Amino acid sequence: MSEFKRLKTSEEILEFLDNVDVSDDEPTDIIIIPPDVDCLTDEENVEDNAITHNSQKILVKKKKIGNIKQNYTPIWKSKANPVYSSFTENVEKENIKNLIETYEGIDPLKYFSLFFDDTVLQLIIDFSMKYAKEQNRHDFFIEKSELLKFLGIMILTGYHTLPQMDCYWSKDEDKEVTLVRNTMSRNKFRFIKKNLHLADNHNLNPLDKFSKLRPFFDLLNQKFVQFGIFAHNLSIDEEMVPYFGRHSCKMFIRGKPVRFGFKLWCLTSENGYLFQFSPYGGASTKRIEGLPLGSEVVFNLLESVENPNLHKVFFDNFFTSYSLMAMLREKGFFATGTVRENRIGNYKLKSVKLLGKECKGTFDFAFEKKKMKFAQFDGMTIQL
Repeated sequence: MSEFKRLKTSEEILEFLDNVDVSDDEPTDIIIIPPDVDCLTDEENVEDNAITHNSQKILVKKKKIGNIKQNYTPIWKSKANPVYSSFTENVEKENIKNLIETYEGIDPLKYFSLFFDDTVLQLIIDFSMKYAKEQNRHDFFIEKSELLKFLGIMILTGYHTLPQMDCYWSKDEDKEVTLVRNTMSRNKFRFIKKNLHLADNHNLNPLDKFSKLRPFFDLLNQKFVQFGIFAHNLSIDEEMVPYFGRHSCKMFIRGKPVRFGFKLWCLTSENGYLFQFSPYGGASTKRIEGLPLGSEVVFNLLESVENPNLHKVFFDNFFTSYSLMAMLREKGFFATGTVRENRIGNYKLKSVKLLGKECKGTFDFAFEKKKMKFAQFDGMTIQL
């Protein structure tokens, strides 16, 4: 006869397993349902030890049914469980609801103008006009409407590719793009492209390899956060912009979908909305002394986050270290990340090689109880 029981703690599960009737022909299945994200489990209490290190094997109980051995779901019982003194507030649904009420139903061009507004267009026009005059091309003049047409053609060429730029004005049947030819003449397009500038050549930072793009980048970052940091879960990672020309900042990353191009450090929502980005200029870029590259990137991108208690930040093992997690906690950020073995501070945990020999689900952990605040990431729980 089948029987269903809802067990809430590991102690109750162990007691149930001990009382299972081995002679019963029906298999016993145990399903562990993970808790809600914002709920505490029964394993989240901690003893008052300054530093506790614990390494335990998962308890596996087997019962024999005929000639078949059945493995129960692995269960781990902790002697020292962390207590969280603070939690993030999740107001993402409310933020999204307000954004939808404000911007729902507007056409794509108006969405585009939220980011490329008059301020951005005027910046491009001013720097382009100034550069043209410096090159004695005093007949150059561009209006906002012409710049929008130019940008529209550039966007079109991103998904409708032809062998050469001039092909978009060709009258050949296999290359003809009537939309482009009717929008702007080829000579006008060439003239705008020749004079297009995004910075003042007489006011460039020699230490910044992206100085000719920096004013444009800074303005775009302001536009990206004009709605606030509305997502609850934030992600920090790299993004590649394809580029095959010559430039000292061009990167080559083996094994990536885009191997050649410019690397951007990005702060995004979990569904991909970009809040902030920062181009990487290579190892020669001036950096903060004594701070690892990954930590510096995280701090720079999180400068735009005004309320750390409203967000959870996630990143991979390129960024994660014990010192970074401790510094983020000091600033009020809740962070989670995978970690490399050489970045866990003075905590001695089982190596990946040893854990790989244990049964599935085995893990090792450590936590520190100096400040009654905890952070969790791959393989360990640390109190910060």
